[in-house]
Amino acid sequence: MPTHAPDCSCPQKRRTFSRRKMQDSWRRDPRWKKMLEDHAYVPGAVCAHCGMSHGQQRYDSKGNPLLKEDRKTRKLKPVLVTLTINHKDRGLYANADTYLTWDPDRMEICCTICNREYEKGNKPCPDCLKPGFVRYIKWYDSECTACYYQKHPEEKEKHDANVAAFKEGIRQFNKNRAQRKRTERIKHPCAFRISGQRCRLGGACEHSLAKAAAQCKRGFKQKKNWKGKGVMRS
Repeated sequence: MPTHAPDCSCPQKRRTFSRRKMQDSWRRDPRWKKMLEDHAYVPGAVCAHCGMSHGQQRYDSKGNPLLKEDRKTRKLKPVLVTLTINHKDRGLYANADTYLTWDPDRMEICCTICNREYEKGNKPCPDCLKPGFVRYIKWYDSECTACYYQKHPEEKEKHDANVAAFKEGIRQFNKNRAQRKRTERIKHPCAFRISGQRCRLGGACEHSLAKAAAQCKRGFKQKKNWKGKGVMRS
């Protein structure tokens, strides 16, 4: 979060900045720290969405432990789960008293990542949670793309074929465009003409190969090996 107000006169941005600054002061309150110790950091507390506990090691999809660089020592350290309290009811943000008072019906224990994804409308994929990996999907989806393709290999083959055909089309398009530029550069009689219908003297070349010598006012210069009609001496 920025430590200074945004350099603009947008009322909404300033209101957002002021609101977040106020909520940061709430989370520095001793009541917030005590609420975390009483509910989130107790033994047996787990995230309501992914089921992980406080201080648990996070892993990637291949089962390797996740690591991150420490800002001070520049050494790699494990990525651990941190539990927090998620305020499900927007009315709890009205003031500090409602925000810092535990209400099990309107609050839940979850990890910091699930808390952030919850605000984005995402949830963990239930099939990925079985091996202990967390991949987030939209709230209206039932599984992630990887799990879907694992259950339907024929759809995966069709998708890979479409991707390969698309990449081949892009490669062929670039090849044809490069050949067209080379042909255009060779056919034109002016030595200052370069690819992309540009002129070395500045701007774009507006003249065709038949009228360039007579109409060019920038400074037409004929190629030494120009023979005419797009034919070059070898």
